Amino acid sequence: MTSRSGSERTLAALHHHADQIDMSGVRERKRKMVRGMNDMYLENYKNTGAEFILGTGKFIAPSMVEVALADGTTRHLRGTNVIVSTGTRATVEQIPGLAEAAGIGKPCQASGASPYRVA
Repeated sequence: MTSRSGSERTLAALHHHADQIDMSGVRERKRKMVRGMNDMYLENYKNTGAEFILGTGKFIAPSMVEVALADGTTRHLRGTNVIVSTGTRATVEQIPGLAEAAGIGKPCQASGASPYRVA
């Protein structure tokens, strides 16, 4: 008898039947992995000694950024070098007919259902 690794056990647990996948389990596993990676990246960043500022920013002058913070305050930051990390968000472009196309642009994450078509 062979022993399964933790990853193999996790993947096996996500399958209810041979032809069906528990998408809510897949989604939660992905979220846990992303949280772990984000925590690691943030810790590595903090170890550099740089200040981490989380907010929505815009350039208001050469080398000056205005950042709206989550607590409602605003900061003005000036620097020779400014690093902008935009992150990512899934979006569906406003392409005529895309929303009406079968299976395209319909979010499956909210429902936990398996996607039936990937474009």
